Amino acid sequence: MQLRSWIAETLNSLKAETLPITDAIALAAYALPGEFHRDPADRILVATAVVHQLTLITADCRILEYPHVLSCNARL
Repeated sequence: MQLRSWIAETLNSLKAETLPITDAIALAAYALPGEFHRDPADRILVATAVVHQLTLITADCRILEYPHVLSCNARL
């Protein structure tokens, strides 16, 4: 299966959609309040959730402990 097809089928089965990394998200990623680690991918994920007022489902303890984003433990 081609990657593009796999992504489309997976998003469809999850009833999910992708979000672009906008200027607002990029700016928010480097202006997160409080203490947060420097991993750029995690910063973008958290900033995306904050900007779009979404709950981030993750198993990452650092994100789960970060008080400035709504998160849900994916391991439960």
